[in-house]
Amino acid sequence: MKLYRYLLDQDAKVTLKAIAEPQAEYAGLLDMFEKTLAHEREVTAAVNDLVDAALTAKDHATNIFLHWFVTEQIEEEATVKDIIARLRLVGDRGEGLYLIDKELADSAARVTQAAIAQAN
Repeated sequence: MKLYRYLLDQDAKVTLKAIAEPQAEYAGLLDMFEKTLAHEREVTAAVNDLVDAALTAKDHATNIFLHWFVTEQIEEEATVKDIIARLRLVGDRGEGLYLIDKELADSAARVTQAAIAQAN
């Protein structure tokens, strides 16, 4: 929505197309997160292509706008890599998976609280 709104603010014509349904079956948690990392890397490449296009066109406003996405992708890839490392460490052990799940839930709650505080 952030990109959509930006494009509308720039008087661009926006055509939304269908998005392919994501994969729903995985060999396990590790497989799912490895595929998630591959997807995040594709998103990072797409964002980098947009930044390159903005720089080539000397579109400074769009370049600055895209910096948020660059930073976001750095964080997303780091988070997924951290989860993969933890999954490799604990394997299929229930207690390890429980601790990872709890840490991720706590982290999500902190992010939500920060977003609410920033909005106010």
